[in-house]
Amino acid sequence: MQSSERVVVTGHRADRLASRLCDVIGEFLYDISHTVVFRFGAYTDESFRNGHFGNVPVMRCVDHKFVNYLQRSISVVRNALKHHHLEKFEVCIVDAQEVSLFSLRVSMRQISSFQDEQLKALDSRADDLRRKFAPALLALQTMKIPCALMELLQKTPTRPRIRLLTTTTDCHGMKKISCPPMYTHVLMPWSDPVENDFNQLIFTAFMIEQT
Repeated sequence: MQSSERVVVTGHRADRLASRLCDVIGEFLYDISHTVVFRFGAYTDESFRNGHFGNVPVMRCVDHKFVNYLQRSISVVRNALKHHHLEKFEVCIVDAQEVSLFSLRVSMRQISSFQDEQLKALDSRADDLRRKFAPALLALQTMKIPCALMELLQKTPTRPRIRLLTTTTDCHGMKKISCPPMYTHVLMPWSDPVENDFNQLIFTAFMIEQT
C-alpha cells in the first residue's frame, strides 16, 4: 500500500506597509540617538563600534546601560508609531538637573490619506524611506555647534535622555521624569522634512542659549 506524503510549506507572513515603515523609522531614530551620543555625549571613543544605516556609516555606543535604555525607548516608539500615538521624539544631552544642553527633535505628522496594505515581495518603499533619511543622518554627523557649547558639553557631567510626546498616557513602562527647568534654547538648522506614505517627519535641533 502506497503511503501518501503531505508537504507543508513554511514561511513568514507578508509584512504590512505600516509595520515596515515604522520599523525603518525606529531604526533611524535609533541611529540618530547613537550619533548624538557619539558627537555630543560624555562617552569615550572606545565606547563605540562601527555600524550602518543603509549605506551611511554610523558609530553605535556599546555601553550596556545606554543600549538597554535606548532599546526600551525604541520599542515604545515603534508601538506608538503604529497607532499614530507618537507626536515627538527627542534625544537630548542633559546635565544633572535634567536641563537639555543639546537636543534633536523629530516631530511626526500623520498622513490622513494613508491606506495600509500587504507588502509584495519587490515593494521598495521601506528602502526608499531609508534612502530619504540618509541626508538627515549625514547632516547630523557634520553639524557645527558653537565652540562655547562644545566646551560646556566637555566640562559638564552629562547623560543622554530620550523624551517622547505621545497622545496617550500609557508609556509601557517608561519612567516619567520631573519637568526640567525652563531655559532659553536656540533653534538650529538640521535637515529638510521627510515624507512617506505613512507620515511626515520634521527635524529640529536646539542648543541652550549661551550667556
